Amino acid sequence: MADYFHFRKYEKYKRSMFNNLQLPNEKFEVREPFKQAFITEGYQKDMLENMFPSLTEELNINNYTIRFGTLLHLEEMEWLGNIRKHNRERGHFTRKGRYYLRLTIENEKLSECRPSLVIGDIIKAKDPWTDSENAEHTYEGVIHKGLFNRILLKFDANFQQKYSGENYHLEFYFSRYGYREQHHAVLRAIKNLSEQFLFPSGARTRGCPQLNIHFDEHRDQTIEEDSREAEILTQLDDLLPQSRTQAKTHGISFRGIRSEDMQEEASPSWCNFYEAKQVFLMTVKLYRKNIKSESIGIITPYEKQVKRLRKLFDDADVAMAKIGIVEDSQGQEREIILISTVRSSKELIPSDVRHGLGFNKNKDVLLLDPYWYLIIKHCVDNDAYIGRDLPELSVTFM
Repeated sequence: MADYFHFRKYEKYKRSMFNNLQLPNEKFEVREPFKQAFITEGYQKDMLENMFPSLTEELNINNYTIRFGTLLHLEEMEWLGNIRKHNRERGHFTRKGRYYLRLTIENEKLSECRPSLVIGDIIKAKDPWTDSENAEHTYEGVIHKGLFNRILLKFDANFQQKYSGENYHLEFYFSRYGYREQHHAVLRAIKNLSEQFLFPSGARTRGCPQLNIHFDEHRDQTIEEDSREAEILTQLDDLLPQSRTQAKTHGISFRGIRSEDMQEEASPSWCNFYEAKQVFLMTVKLYRKNIKSESIGIITPYEKQVKRLRKLFDDADVAMAKIGIVEDSQGQEREIILISTVRSSKELIPSDVRHGLGFNKNKDVLLLDPYWYLIIKHCVDNDAYIGRDLPELSVTFM
């Protein structure tokens, strides 16, 4: 009992070291030589490795801080390069109510992927007719809201009051608060966690135990007699694609449908009503097979689709399964997962590829993504595809 209380006291002490932390005054700025190495074409890798040998060394207690700090700076420089693509030589704002200035991002959609402009990001407006380094003629605004292709900002009260439609040179920056937090966490970890905790040693390898390789042919050779997964698949037999040639060796199926994805003018998020309805109906069918709501998870990449799905369940007064975006589903595994991928428009493929979006709905469009192509082909090869006829499964990936 004494050992137990000692352990609990130790755990409480360990947790308390990371509770109620305040961000320090350090800014953890990227040093100028690092910036020069990052922007040097052709020799970037060699320069960085010479400046920071820890990048190629094995991680240990001595290079822990510099290694992770360098990686954070590398990521920050990459993000900075991406968000600077929004820079413009001339741009102007319009007024939105009493408190905001509005900037329209022409020919762009504020997609849910970096380099999107999000709350907390910064825009510096510089007078194009003066020295670009003159701080007196540089005004800094903070994004307070992102809409379909517009953002609402707040500047210094004096600038905001006097602004009357003039053009400014605009530069975009992201908030460094998150990076400062991560740098601070690295320092706290190396200070408060022991080397044994960060780099546990003493683990030993041993040979595999000898198993009984002489099976009794008169006994059931199944590894698990009572399989929950097998029980569920049996319950869902008439809901899943049927095959007369392939044994059921996997638990995945793909339903191909075609509909229309929608986006509200005041939101960067997407939804697909018809697909949401199909997911809802499938969930109801699962309930009728005695599958409990806590056994079902519904994942979609867009918040708008999450809200659309939840509204369907609320309006029908049906028990709601776990519904969320990908991040919400981490650590929330369920026995049955339904994925609503939402996007369906071929016209949006160039934008999706540029922004790194890997999800669509229309299987014709999904086939243009190498990862979805493999999933759909796997389902087709195993008679696990249902829905609209597929085009030829031979594509050249972009």
